[in-house]
Amino acid sequence: AVTAASTKTLDVASLRDLKGSLPMGKIGGKDFSRLILGGNLLSGWAHSRDLIYVSQLVKAYHNKDRIFATLLMAEKCGVNTLLTNPILCTLIDEYWKRRIGEIQFISDCGGKTLLEGVQKSIDAGASACYVHGGMADSLVAKGDFDSIAKALDLIRRNGLPAGIGGHKLETIKGCRDKGLKPDFWMK
Repeated sequence: AVTAASTKTLDVASLRDLKGSLPMGKIGGKDFSRLILGGNLLSGWAHSRDLIYVSQLVKAYHNKDRIFATLLMAEKCGVNTLLTNPILCTLIDEYWKRRIGEIQFISDCGGKTLLEGVQKSIDAGASACYVHGGMADSLVAKGDFDSIAKALDLIRRNGLPAGIGGHKLETIKGCRDKGLKPDFWMK
């Protein structure tokens, strides 16, 4: 008998086994790999419901060196974009300054306030920004479409593609119905 977390036998490939390249897409005239690295686990967001220890475990595992190794591995595999929260801005800046790699990032602009998160993301070198889904859900529920419009305007004034996120389909529909036209949607 075999007991393990997985009974599958893994056949791990190496970078030498990579063939071809990842397709690219454009948002607002900027090139983004069609496969984007998610940043939730790197920043400690495990979405583990009532398993209260998981976020601490994830944060302990993803130390700075492991995050840098993950970003570099993604780049070597053709992924040129990370989707993250401003919480990783300092780490990304160090990654760039140490010339480990050049991965770009799309920021969800989460933070204490929407405009503060947008400005922090812009200042940190984000390649695109969007209104965080939870923030957009809350603003739409209150009927505050002006705050979303102001965020889109600030992002665009800084020459970046501007998006709107939403966990609820009503958020996306509400923004569309109010005439908001982002460069991309995050659902």
